[in-house]
Amino acid sequence: MTKNDLILLSGLPGSGKSTLAEAVAQKLGLPLFSVDPIESAIIKSGIEKSFETGYAAYLVAEALAIEQFKLGSSVVVDAVNAEEEAKDVWRVLAKKQDADLIIIECTTSNTALHKKRIEARVRNLHGMPEITWERVEERRRAYTPWKEQKLKIDTGNELHANLEEAVQYIQEHDQNEAITDDTVKLHHELETFLKAYEKAANSRDFTNVASFITDNAVFWFTNGEFNGKPAIQKAFEDTYESIQDETYTISNIEWTAMSDLVAACIYNFQSDGIVEGKRQVYVGKGTSVLKRINGEWQIVHEHLSKENT
Repeated sequence: MTKNDLILLSGLPGSGKSTLAEAVAQKLGLPLFSVDPIESAIIKSGIEKSFETGYAAYLVAEALAIEQFKLGSSVVVDAVNAEEEAKDVWRVLAKKQDADLIIIECTTSNTALHKKRIEARVRNLHGMPEITWERVEERRRAYTPWKEQKLKIDTGNELHANLEEAVQYIQEHDQNEAITDDTVKLHHELETFLKAYEKAANSRDFTNVASFITDNAVFWFTNGEFNGKPAIQKAFEDTYESIQDETYTISNIEWTAMSDLVAACIYNFQSDGIVEGKRQVYVGKGTSVLKRINGEWQIVHEHLSKENT
């Protein structure tokens, strides 16, 4: 299952993050939580503006995001996030909710344009005075860099171009995450298959092994080549007869190829048993090639090479 996204638009006041956040939320059909309007609503309730009202606005946005995650929806958050304490709100939230934190940092390389935006900005937020350029500079000095991977967008460019870049970044992130999730799932599936095959081999009953092998499989052992399931069965049963109380183990598995239909791996193997009344331990390298047939993995080729000891 694909994780929810916590899409965070971050940047100094007047950097254009709110405009881009609105465009991203509208384009992707996601809820948007903007910290400044939330703080304004808190102040409107009769609480005097302070550090606490600003922090409370972050906590309200966090709580709203959690409710959306419960519904399986990603969210867009618009906040300055200058200090580490503010950034940590979203880091902790993403970790607790198992969400992907996607950071888009808005900047304005054109200082004159940035200053002009600040001087012309009228937001009419209750209890929130319009910010001055001097206050922007104070926030700039307090602004700490993000440690996480992020997309940095210069909002001096056209909005439609910035929106396209932001949406592409989000979609590529989700695609890469989906590929990673599928790879992890496939890896676990193949490892589980090999462990089940190892267990079946240790049962010393080929009827338990047969379903793991294709009818026309080719096995290469130290003592020869065995083509087809009947020949492979005889090789297994000869081994059962010659090595008593054997324990066969596979370790250090490395998948050299892996897809939904075919896979190949190399590994170390060990055979520990009684041969002619004496304990013998054989070690070596193995190679297996697997194929998915009718939805089930089966071995089409196995090659075991015993190391000289």
